[in-house]
Amino acid sequence: MRLTDDVGCLGNFVKDQAADAAAALLMAAGCIVLTLSASVKMTLICLCLVPLVYVINGSSAGNRPRQRGDPGCERKILYL
Repeated sequence: MRLTDDVGCLGNFVKDQAADAAAALLMAAGCIVLTLSASVKMTLICLCLVPLVYVINGSSAGNRPRQRGDPGCERKILYL
């Protein structure tokens, strides 16, 4: 029973993350298309700033509290 619960929690996690990743990719692609239609030069400037924002956010990530998901699944996964 415990193993099936753990596999179920892991499956739910993977499904949720895949859906979030697909939504983020579609949103990014849509934003790029819209900004390209408005101004190619501005789009290129914005795309050049993306790595800088990523580095700044990544360096401050250690100071943020961790987000917790479903406590039941979190506890079970930690004991694997």
